[in-house]
Amino acid sequence: MRLPVSWLAEWVDIPWAPHDLARRLTASGFEVEGVEGNGRDAVLELKTYANRGDSMSVLGVAREVAALTGGRVKMPEITRVAATGPAVAAPVLEAPAAAPRFLLRRLTGLDNRRATPTWMVERLERCGLRSISPIVDVTNYVLLELGQPMHAYDARRVKGALRARLAKPGEKLTLLDERSIELADDVLVIADDDGAVGMAGVMGGQGTAIEADATEVLLEVAYFSPDAVAGRGRRFGLATDASQRFERGVDPEGQHRAMERATALLLELCGGEAGPVAESLEARHLPQRKPVRLRRARLALLSGAQIPDQRVVASLTGLGLAGTAEDEGGRVTPPPGGFTWDYGPA
Repeated sequence: MRLPVSWLAEWVDIPWAPHDLARRLTASGFEVEGVEGNGRDAVLELKTYANRGDSMSVLGVAREVAALTGGRVKMPEITRVAATGPAVAAPVLEAPAAAPRFLLRRLTGLDNRRATPTWMVERLERCGLRSISPIVDVTNYVLLELGQPMHAYDARRVKGALRARLAKPGEKLTLLDERSIELADDVLVIADDDGAVGMAGVMGGQGTAIEADATEVLLEVAYFSPDAVAGRGRRFGLATDASQRFERGVDPEGQHRAMERATALLLELCGGEAGPVAESLEARHLPQRKPVRLRRARLALLSGAQIPDQRVVASLTGLGLAGTAEDEGGRVTPPPGGFTWDYGPA
């Protein structure tokens, strides 16, 4: 992932020059493969590992920097957008283990012919993405910022309620890249009454694609299980920004945050109004965040140093971990985006 230092600096105070920052991030487990440019104009090239999906967003990297500095992440203010527009039918979960949380929102009266603001275009380009249209650009921007993939459907082309289900054997789908593929029955799809309209967590379909004249949109934000996405796109030579994040694991509690952030940006850029958020949820299939015991003796053994409690607390707070003190150390609850971490024996 490419990440401009100037964007990161809006989220967390950075006391180091870019190359020093890169060295410290690499030592902490966020390997930086290269630094392009200097100062606040520099861009970090981050390598992403299978168990560090949190490195694929500004938020995730900001948390890591906060842990290194003992500082705090400066989250942008994300407020709930008032629902003044028409509602959308709640999505149907036919494969809840694969898609346990699915949010939809209808936005109407949008003007997708407006120009995406220069500041957003430049940020997308510096991260390696080209500007397409305001609606698509906002979904990509929020993906980079919060690490949550999302998808916009042209509401005029959707027939009936959307549902997350497994593909029917031999079911066909024309993707956004205009390729027609045949799906196996272990591929999760988003479908309407006429059939599959997208490969869930990988790529949308051409039949509901956002064109320049789109004025009414269905905005999807979902949690898809890593096991339901991993390897599906690669069967067809696809490794998309969405699939790389879903197969590593996204924050299972971050969907509402991303929906409100994207909605506010879309209304700011395109005008219009938003309806209420429709959520379908099977909470028992979401990852569970279990408290982890943190012992001073084991921390000293692994680190080779006696780390003061105050410094430990500052680092854990920077990562977004909540904790309680105990005689031998404490117990901490992993942040929602870190459910794939392996903590070893308690």
